[in-house]
Amino acid sequence: IPKKPKGDFFKSVDNDKKILRYTARFNTRVPEDVDRRFIISFYLGDDSISIYEPAQKNSGILEGPFLRRNKYKNADNNNEFITPTDLPIGGNIKINGYSFSVLSCDEFTKKYLQTHFAEAQLLYKHLVPLTTYEPKHFQSFKFILITLGVLGFW
Repeated sequence: IPKKPKGDFFKSVDNDKKILRYTARFNTRVPEDVDRRFIISFYLGDDSISIYEPAQKNSGILEGPFLRRNKYKNADNNNEFITPTDLPIGGNIKINGYSFSVLSCDEFTKKYLQTHFAEAQLLYKHLVPLTTYEPKHFQSFKFILITLGVLGFW
């Protein structure tokens, strides 16, 4: 039986508790799913991803974890694991068969990508603040994003 490959110890220590958070929506024409919003969290310590769906009033869809924290492959990039550069603002990403359109990111994610990835500087130079992408019923999503980022409930 082959043994599990060892993780990068220094990477996990340096990037522990560092999470890149994006807001996204489904790429679909199904009327029930058009207004669904998600928080995509990319954990830098182990390159894993989790997707959370916040509560929306009168949507009829249960909120909570959409995809559990795991490493997922990018079907559009030779089945390599998803990296932060695969999540550009305004771009599309397919995670576990679900297609998402990335709407925005938080301030930490923007600063991290600008300092660590050269190609991200061109992508995020004209980035508009998070509030311009929000519909009126999306205010609770911003509150959850800020609350979870400050308190660290993950």
